Amino acid sequence: MLTIRTSSQLILNRHRTSFRECASSTGIPASGNGLSQLLGAWVRLVNSESRSSWLSERWRMHMRRVRSANERRQA
Repeated sequence: MLTIRTSSQLILNRHRTSFRECASSTGIPASGNGLSQLLGAWVRLVNSESRSSWLSERWRMHMRRVRSANERRQA
């Protein structure tokens, strides 16, 4: 009978960098993992860029209000 006490006794665990690379541990092919990670990265990038443009537009609107308020005070 074979007894395995720790994961260090498994040769495959030393060569695998993460469990995501093993199709048997996740149940889905590795190519699907890469595609979903790529799509997730694109979604995060688009969200970040839209948030940045929204914030810069809000900042411009704020500065216009500040300038118009200062002009009214000086007049």
